[in-house]
Amino acid sequence: MNGRVFKTLKKRACFARFLALSTCRNEDKKISQFTNMMLKTASFRIKNTN
Repeated sequence: MNGRVFKTLKKRACFARFLALSTCRNEDKKISQFTNMMLKTASFRIKNTN
């Protein structure tokens, strides 16, 4: 493998990882928002039943 090809592949790998990380962060945000919502609803229901 020559150096030029390796550099290009490395750049692509980094870019792919960057994209994957940003989508993971977005998913984490969605999941945490959803969890917070569920917890709020659950605590609200518990308060209402007591």
